[in-house]
Formats: sequence, structure tokens, C-alpha cells
Amino acid sequence: MSKQVINSRRDIPSVEILVSDRSIMAASKLLARPLVVEIVRQTVEAFKKKLRDGKISLPYSGLKSDIVREIKEVSSKRIDRVINGTGILVHTNLGRAPLSESLFDSIKEQITGYGNIEFDVISGKRGRRGELAEKYLSLISGAGAGTVVNNNAAALFLILNTFANRRKVVISRGELVQIGGGFRIPDIIKKSGASMLEIGTTNITTLDDYRAALDENPAMLLKVHKSNFSVSGFTDEVAVKDLVRLGKGAGVMVVNDLGSGVFI
Repeated sequence: MSKQVINSRRDIPSVEILVSDRSIMAASKLLARPLVVEIVRQTVEAFKKKLRDGKISLPYSGLKSDIVREIKEVSSKRIDRVINGTGILVHTNLGRAPLSESLFDSIKEQITGYGNIEFDVISGKRGRRGELAEKYLSLISGAGAGTVVNNNAAALFLILNTFANRRKVVISRGELVQIGGGFRIPDIIKKSGASMLEIGTTNITTLDDYRAALDENPAMLLKVHKSNFSVSGFTDEVAVKDLVRLGKGAGVMVVNDLGSGVFI
């Protein structure tokens, strides 16, 4: 093997030699080789900077340890089974609602091999994705139509972009929240093409605040859930039913962002 001490960049083994090292191979057995090669290459580049142009010496074992540590860190990002000891049954960070063995067995036939995901078996022509799922959504929600998206933030973005693009959206200052994954309600509204019309304060927003905002001819009254924090003490907010009653009377759409979890 190469020198036990690395005095200069010339003493560093090639990437191919490092990738073939037993300890590095053992640590990287769960990763694809191209990814391992890239990790080794990046770690070597970082290691070169430590040499300070030959002014210090570093052990070869130190280089291997750096590579193994980086490989293990990347390997830990793989999706794997864990034990949920948090006490939260529907945990966003742990896959939310897990699939049971019986449910997985029932859908196995549909997700292995070919399927009519975008094919109309009656007409023999191209179909539309999620058509039946949309019918189910409409049925259980009572809505006129439904669509399936990746997450709640995507749903809110589409609603805003469709119904409030280049128009104002009324929202309480107490509901300008940041949800999981770094999504901020103000950013979602802005990127949808709508503009915010902030009302009330952080702790108190009244029905009169919403009523006064109607003079600005908004496209929507938006209420957003605060599922990941709470404000206590001297607080007040408008109930959804009261907001809906106000919106119907003024002919303005009311959208209630429920977040994730229970459908109703």
C-alpha cells in the first residue's frame, strides 16, 4: 500500500486505489460505485488543502478515516426502516401514514409490471392519470372536482395561482407561518403570482379586519393552520364558519389551508 505518511500531494494514492481499499469498500457496500468514487474524489480534494503545500505531514490512515466517515454519512441518508418511538403516530419525518403489510400486498399487483396508469382500456386510447383517485376525492370531500399533488404546499400554490394570480389574498399576520421543509406562506403566495394583504396582528385578528379588507377587492380570504406552534394568552382569531359566511355574502372565495393529516 502507499506510504503510511503523506508529506505532499504526490503521496496521495489515486482515486481508483482508494476506492479498492478494503475498509473503504466495506463501508460503501450500500452505495453505488459512481457515488463512492465521487465521495472519494471530493474527500481527497479537501484532504489536499490540509497539507498546506507540503508544510505538514498527515497519516494515510487519516485520509482513509475521512473517506469512511463521509461514506457512512451519505449511507445514513438511505431510506430504511426505523422504530417510531416519538409518540406521534402520523409522523411527517418518518413517512407519515405507513403502509401495512396487507395493504402493500393488495397493491402489489398494480405497482409491479405494466399498468393502465395513463391508458383508457375501454377506448384503447391514451387516458388521464389519477382519474379515479380524483373521483374518490370529490366524493369524500363533497367538492365539484379534485386533483392529486405531491404535498400540501403544492396544493396551496395551485389554488393561489389559479384563483388569485395578480390579485390580492387576505391573510392574518398571525398565520404567516413557516411549515415543514422550509416552506413559508409569504413565499408561496408571492411565487403563485398573488399579492398579500395582511390584516390584524400576530395575536389578534377579528372578523372586522377581514370585513375591512373587502374594500380592496381581494380574490380570496385565506386561513392557514398553525399546526406546529401555538400562541397563548391574549389572542383571538376568526372561526372558519364565520369567515365562510362573510366570504359568501361578499362573493369572495374562502380557502382554508388545513395542512397535512386528518382529511376532515
